[in-house]
Amino acid sequence: MIKTITLALVAILASLLIANNVSAANKNDFNPGRIIDDYVFYNSDAMSTQQIQTFLESKVPNCDYNGTQPASDWGYPNITHAQLAEYKRNGSNGFTRDTGFHAPPYKCLRAYTQDTPQMEAASGLCQSVPAGTNKSAAQIIKDISVACGINPQVLIVLLEKEQSLVTDNWPLNRQLNSATGFACPDTAPCDTSYGGFFYQVYYAARQFKIYQAYPDRYNYIAGRTQAILWSPNTACGSGQVFIENQATAGLYIYTPYQPNAAALNNLYGTGDGCSAYGNRNFWRIFTDWFGSTYAGQDRQELFSKGTNTLSRGSQLKSGEFLTSPNGRYTLIMHPSGQLLMYKSKQLIWQSDSINWTQRGAYLSFQTDGNVVLYRDTTPLWSTGSDGSSATRFSLQNDGNLVLYGDANQVLWSSGTISNDSPLVYKGSTLSAGESLRPGEYLRSPDWRYFLLMQGDGNLVLYTAGHTQSIWNSGSHGKGGNRVSLQSDGNLVIYNSSGAIWASGTDGRSDYAGLSLQSDGNLVLYNTTGNAIWASGTDRKGGEFVSFQSDGNLVLYGGQKALWATGTDRKGGTSLSLQSDGNWVMYGSSGAIWATGTDRRPQSSVAYECSLTSSLSIGSRLNKGDSICSPNNLFKLSFQSDGNLVLYARKTSPSWASGTDGVFFRSDLNL
Repeated sequence: MIKTITLALVAILASLLIANNVSAANKNDFNPGRIIDDYVFYNSDAMSTQQIQTFLESKVPNCDYNGTQPASDWGYPNITHAQLAEYKRNGSNGFTRDTGFHAPPYKCLRAYTQDTPQMEAASGLCQSVPAGTNKSAAQIIKDISVACGINPQVLIVLLEKEQSLVTDNWPLNRQLNSATGFACPDTAPCDTSYGGFFYQVYYAARQFKIYQAYPDRYNYIAGRTQAILWSPNTACGSGQVFIENQATAGLYIYTPYQPNAAALNNLYGTGDGCSAYGNRNFWRIFTDWFGSTYAGQDRQELFSKGTNTLSRGSQLKSGEFLTSPNGRYTLIMHPSGQLLMYKSKQLIWQSDSINWTQRGAYLSFQTDGNVVLYRDTTPLWSTGSDGSSATRFSLQNDGNLVLYGDANQVLWSSGTISNDSPLVYKGSTLSAGESLRPGEYLRSPDWRYFLLMQGDGNLVLYTAGHTQSIWNSGSHGKGGNRVSLQSDGNLVIYNSSGAIWASGTDGRSDYAGLSLQSDGNLVLYNTTGNAIWASGTDRKGGEFVSFQSDGNLVLYGGQKALWATGTDRKGGTSLSLQSDGNWVMYGSSGAIWATGTDRRPQSSVAYECSLTSSLSIGSRLNKGDSICSPNNLFKLSFQSDGNLVLYARKTSPSWASGTDGVFFRSDLNL
């Protein structure tokens, strides 16, 4: 008896230690633009396998494996679960027929096990997942969490949100087969190719990593104010939401609705005919079970350096932060391994995308003048200022993080200078005599790019959501106060003393105007439609693919590498398009890279291809070449638009290199 009590206490304490400061969700705390922070969503270290198991056991103390418990949860206390299932399955005793209600056994998650396949690494998305025999649900969740870099708490909440699997003590097979709702659209049945608990958890986690890796391919993008529907019924309308981070954007791509006031007012129940509950329930369940969805003091210890400046030879260690003198901006060496800058609670700059494998990284202001982010001895990011006269690295009152030289010159800056005024949209073009002043911007017609005249005097071309700077004038820190398209055809940035940058197109009378195009190129055209100056940032299509002697597969546009597998010096010797739909690079020790498209839906018609299923070192693909799997049900095509695309059906790509020169349709489930 003493041993039993002790084990029970240990289990209870372990479940309490999973989350800090857990309290019931309050509707007033729900922010549709910040459902969950990136640093919570992508934290694969949040729970161990044992903590997951303990948590699952705490939610279902007794699993009704044989269906002998009363069906009180369905309002029928006088019959058992097995009897209820029989009545519904047969349409007897007054119940509507539903063949999905099968006979026992019923496998609740606390006791669920299955054999799992090996999943090869998907480049830039998930690491490989080893095969296993009789793996528990807790182990499956943890393995996939680690492989894909997703918080196991997120996966647990997803399982509950979609199918109530965490709290159901007699789940049906159809709940397990659609466990996370992956490939289960609102308007059609679930795709059975992704059925089963393991595949559902894996492909859902992988899909969120795709959203993170390719944010510009989808309709909802962090850093943008967008109309989000209240429900699948479009007649109910939508509301404008500023999406603050990638994790929140991913949730809206996965479930594209926000809760209306009625859904929030009855947080644990139903709203009205225009209410949707998916993202409300995700936030509510996570908050109730694991605490705040925000990364704050309740999730890691942070320590102030008591200054806004680093000097040569100093470091910012994990958990330490700088604060601007006015207290409005904070630069955190986050425990996830990223350098993050906040204005109040809003993230405005980061050194890289979130990757919890970089835990314990630190920032070093080296004696050579370079500011470098390290994990152990591996550099992850730097200002590129080695060999300079850099003396101080300062977080200023205007929100700009600046590296200064010994003559007070700017050597590097984050470009996050803020005047606390909203940005002003000025269209997609600039005509003669027109200017952009700090805070004003052009936006491409498709909303994919914007050109911002920053407060630090730099003219910067960004991808949507401020996710990536792809071109800039290099005029930061020089006091620029406007960029003007002059009557002589020259695009010029001025400060109070004169010109500090120009396109060098003066002396022309035939120019028509400056245009920010949907391909990402900023172009100055003449009256005949020819470009006379451009930023060179258009997405050019690929021209050929080379399997190089260093083991790297590279897709080139001219002399420029547009895409690569990143497998140089890893010993790759062959590439095979397999009969399961996976394109895999092998070396002497096994697979070293893959598209991760195994077990995709197959084509109903056999393909015809120009090449065999395998490539070796020295092989080259030209436009029009194609490779078929040995069973001819999958096809890899190097298209005329420069895109390398793997097809599982003739109109359904399962993977692509993204080098077609245009962006993907947002509805492609890549």
